[in-house]
Amino acid sequence: MTKPIRASAQADQLHIRDAETVARVRGLARASGLSMRDVVRVAVTRLDPAALTPSPAAVLDVATLAAADRARLKASATGLDALYDSATGMPL
Repeated sequence: MTKPIRASAQADQLHIRDAETVARVRGLARASGLSMRDVVRVAVTRLDPAALTPSPAAVLDVATLAAADRARLKASATGLDALYDSATGMPL
């Protein structure tokens, strides 16, 4: 069950402490002629909740990435023997 929206704006205040966000909201308010509150309201209203949830295709599968890295490294690896001279046993 959701709580009813309170009529008192004093009771529910939002303080934005990120300077970049405040600057953007202030700039958009000046450019649009809207109040900062209305700019934030429009932005939140337009925000698509689906955009906040990554799609399954966008989620990285660490095991698959690690396996691909291992296969790539194994294919390109020459082994320790390639680093040493076979006649002298000294590093190349």
